Amino acid sequence: MSRRSITLTLVLIIGLAVAAWFVLSRDGAPRNVEALDILALDFETRLEEERDGIHVFRGNSRNSGYIWVVSILYSESMTGEEIVSTDHFDVESAWLNETYEIEKSPLPYRIVQNSVVICWREEGCDFVAGRLEQFTN
Repeated sequence: MSRRSITLTLVLIIGLAVAAWFVLSRDGAPRNVEALDILALDFETRLEEERDGIHVFRGNSRNSGYIWVVSILYSESMTGEEIVSTDHFDVESAWLNETYEIEKSPLPYRIVQNSVVICWREEGCDFVAGRLEQFTN
């Protein structure tokens, strides 16, 4: 190989490494302004129904004009404690990848791209416990 091709190969490898580091170091998903506007919720929910161990909560978002259905599973955590869900909680401004406490529940959750993630440990949230579904009014 010539000296020029070796230099170009090294520059390409370094460029790819920098690009990979940039992509992997970003916090969470790419943020979309419209998605963030839709997720800027301010609503209260009520227990709508229970089916197959899933509690379905329905809330009307006053900010966006959408109805959100939040399904939270009843299951056991790694410590063997049952998830304490509730028929009412209030999210004042739910943004992607931020953490919120469910009222009367010892376990926090966060919203990550239309999923509710239960945080089992303080250092991480790693169990998808439910989902957010969007319905237009």
